[in-house]
Amino acid sequence: MRYRESRERSAEVFRLVLAQMAQHPAAFNPTTFAVWYEHLAGVNAVLSRALEQAVAGKEPLDDERIAALFARHVADLDETTTTRIREEFQNLMSRMAESAASTGAAADEYGKTLDGLHRTLAAAPAATTVDPLLPQIAQAAVQTGTMRASMA
Repeated sequence: MRYRESRERSAEVFRLVLAQMAQHPAAFNPTTFAVWYEHLAGVNAVLSRALEQAVAGKEPLDDERIAALFARHVADLDETTTTRIREEFQNLMSRMAESAASTGAAADEYGKTLDGLHRTLAAAPAATTVDPLLPQIAQAAVQTGTMRASMA
């Protein structure tokens, strides 16, 4: 349970909330009440910091700002929204894993191609023409394109 204040404590917080609400331009509605209640009851430290920063910065606590504070720090996400966010996050992580695996495989093949080209060049006599190397150079060019595509 989010609110555990006794009847007496909640009545005290209620009086404090009304006093605070009267000092700001936001409407007297449940959203405004909830923001101030959570702050003054001391049940939402993150909200309290945000609210105190707004007050210290002389920002008007109007309906728009109160709604933003409520959405960010008080409102619970409904089950549908929570499920959607979780599923989207799982899909993103899956795509990232697939991309990393693909990039890793492409990098491995690219490394093998470059290693083969290096060995061929190291073993070739200085006077050797480029013709025997053309297939390996072409392969390196193709795999460079594959590597670029996998990283995009």
